[in-house]
Amino acid sequence: DKSIEAWPWLKYVNLAPTDGFTRIDERDAHWIRPEQGRGGRFSDYVWDYWLAMADELKRRHPDRYLRCNSYAPYALPPSQVGKLPDNIAICLALNTATSFLNQEANDRLRNQWASLLTSGKLFVYDYYLFYRPQSPRYPVFFTRHLQREMQALRDTGAFEGKFTEIWAVPGRSIACPALTHLLHYWQGRLYWDVDADRDALLGEYYALYFGPARAEMREFHEFAEEVWMRPETRS
Repeated sequence: DKSIEAWPWLKYVNLAPTDGFTRIDERDAHWIRPEQGRGGRFSDYVWDYWLAMADELKRRHPDRYLRCNSYAPYALPPSQVGKLPDNIAICLALNTATSFLNQEANDRLRNQWASLLTSGKLFVYDYYLFYRPQSPRYPVFFTRHLQREMQALRDTGAFEGKFTEIWAVPGRSIACPALTHLLHYWQGRLYWDVDADRDALLGEYYALYFGPARAEMREFHEFAEEVWMRPETRS
């Protein structure tokens, strides 16, 4: 109530557990579902709360949505519900940079959530955090895979939008802009046209951004993407 009172334009409210939520009080231990594995052992516990809160939100603010997360120990759907109430939106935590390493499981999770939604409100929280200070400065590119993921999200019929967390340098800007700029540009173009001609658009990018070095930089980016997209370990 107070959030909506302070920001009356707020369409979605979030009541998620804190980041790093990994334990349940012993009084609630009966909610733990070890058979659901690492990504679902707390799903029933968290969703028992969310479903109650969605019901309360519907009663008080029928035009607002409760945005619930698919994340960490509650990444999997709960076992005790079928279709979700029509005032629930889902935000799927997805690291697109490495999701291809477990593509089948990621496809299954995305489609599971989309099939449970009655609101048609599916969001993604993505992570471009591979240029942190403790990380080696290898180039990370996945333009083909990013387009495939955006097309798959579009095909759910429920995709509403995406937030990307980017590593920043305090007091300045994004970390390693020369390495990150291409993916930010490509993601932006995919918002406008998920079926965009990759080769043509990136060819234009290399020409405009690198000028006389366009051919060499295209070769660098394509080779770096080929290396990153190998199925071997990311370390």
